[in-house]
Amino acid sequence: MKRLSTIFALLVSFTTLTFAQEVGIRLGVNANNIRIDGLSDQLTPATDFKAGFTGGVFADLPLQNGFVFHPEANFTQKGFITKYNTDYSMGVVDIPIGASLHTNINYAEVAPLMKFEQGNDMAKFYVIAGPSLGYATNGTMRARASLILDFNVYTTDIDLSNDFVNRWDLAGNVGFGGSVKAGNGKIFADVRYQHSFTSGITNQLLDIDFKNSGIQASAGYAYQF
Repeated sequence: MKRLSTIFALLVSFTTLTFAQEVGIRLGVNANNIRIDGLSDQLTPATDFKAGFTGGVFADLPLQNGFVFHPEANFTQKGFITKYNTDYSMGVVDIPIGASLHTNINYAEVAPLMKFEQGNDMAKFYVIAGPSLGYATNGTMRARASLILDFNVYTTDIDLSNDFVNRWDLAGNVGFGGSVKAGNGKIFADVRYQHSFTSGITNQLLDIDFKNSGIQASAGYAYQF
C-alpha cells in the first residue's frame, strides 16, 4: 500500500513540475453494488446499492488535440446491502418485519485516467476513461432489523487479512462532465461508471465471483498554475 502511494506521488510530482498545469480536489458520492457469479438463482442473495463517500486529489496535464492526462489518488467507500423482508399477520393488520446487512469496504485507489475536452476558455465538456487500482484498507458489516422502526443489531469489522479475501480491486472507469472557469482555476462536475474486473473472493475451489460496480457523482475545484 505504501509502495502504491509512493509511485503515484512521484508520478504526479514529476508530471506537475514538468508541465505545471492544474491540480485539484474532488468530492462526491459512490453508489455501489456487487455482481455475484457462480451461484444458482435460488442461492444468490438479493443485493441493493449502498451509498458511500468518494474523494481525492488529481492533476490535469494537457497533451495534444484536446487530450488530457488525468491521474487521481482517491478514497472510495464501496459495499452493498442485502435485505430480507416479510409480513407478520396480526389478524387485522400485517406488520412488516425485515432485516438487512450493510457491507462497507474502504479503498485507497490510484487511477491514471485520460480526458478528452472540447470547449473554450470559459467552459468545457469532457469525457473521461481509464483504469483504477484499489486496495481495501478496512471494512465493516452492520446488521439492522426492522419491526415498525429500524434499529441496529450489531456491527463487526471485516477480516480483510483472510486468505479468501482479495484486497486488490482492478476496475475500468468511464464518464462525462463539464467545467467552468472560476478565478485562477475551474469548477467541475462529472458522473462516472466503475466496473471491477477482479473478484473480492480468491478461493478457486468455490468458483464464485463477487465484483463491484457503481456509479459516482462528484464535483470539485482545480487550480491552474
